Amino acid sequence: MIGDAARDLCCNKDTIVEALKQLTYKENGNEPLLDITDVQSTYIINHNRLFKGNMIKFVAMYNKQYKNVKVERNEKGEIKLRKYIIGKFNN
Repeated sequence: MIGDAARDLCCNKDTIVEALKQLTYKENGNEPLLDITDVQSTYIINHNRLFKGNMIKFVAMYNKQYKNVKVERNEKGEIKLRKYIIGKFNN
């Protein structure tokens, strides 16, 4: 998959890997733009870094919908996604 992206972008695999590291890097306590999951090649986009609009209203609606569910992480720090999507991916 990384090889395909490198070929499409006319760069080497190391460039793609470094870009993913930068997107997933936690800096100064800020959450990264992309977060790694326990499903291979699956990332979650941090909506807080991309958000435009009324954050207070959004958080209130989000918390009402999801009842303040916290993200679970494994021992590697990856978001536990696999148990919620069993049968959806072949990983």
